[in-house]
Amino acid sequence: MILRIVANSGRYQMSPAPTQSGDSMLRELPATHPRPYHRLLGPRPVYFIGSSRPDGKPHLCAATNVTSISSDPALIAVALWPEWETTANVRRSRRLTVSLALSDQVASVLTAGHRYSGITLPTDSSDKFTAAGLTPLTTVADYPAGVAESAAVLVCDVVEVVTGLGDHDVVIAKVRAAWVDPESISDDLVLDLTRRRPLLQLTGAQFATAQPMG
Repeated sequence: MILRIVANSGRYQMSPAPTQSGDSMLRELPATHPRPYHRLLGPRPVYFIGSSRPDGKPHLCAATNVTSISSDPALIAVALWPEWETTANVRRSRRLTVSLALSDQVASVLTAGHRYSGITLPTDSSDKFTAAGLTPLTTVADYPAGVAESAAVLVCDVVEVVTGLGDHDVVIAKVRAAWVDPESISDDLVLDLTRRRPLLQLTGAQFATAQPMG
């Protein structure tokens, strides 16, 4: 049976809701719920987003709102806060890199995403790569650096930036090139979870990882 939660005098009261798919422990959230629905899509892989500052120096942030939207051509969507420096860099240069973060890189992710995590960077730390303990990987000339310690890096051209749909700007980008770790990525581009495991975010500073089944 599916249970619907309804608001009742400031408290939640469960009431039965009909279902045609058999008994279930699912319950409908009340209308008064704060609705951070994006958490229900998790855990989500974490990525480092590389961009270039106006002076050409590399910049870095962390994001989880990243997904493939087309295989041929290879297109991805990256959702970024409009106020971020990364967003301004990407809008100006029309280029970015996406690097897959790994399970042992939590501290680096929290540093790269310091505005979200609330970590205070050293006042002299203008280089996010150095602050996060990561190495810039130069892939294609005149494109932003990727993260050398990641399992894979996508080098991308911005096709379109969609604004006004919500609180994030949605960057649609075409993959120009890819760099992989051949020790952990197979020829058909599948990550070997027995060698390296991706970092997954539940919410905030709560993380998990993936492991092979069977």
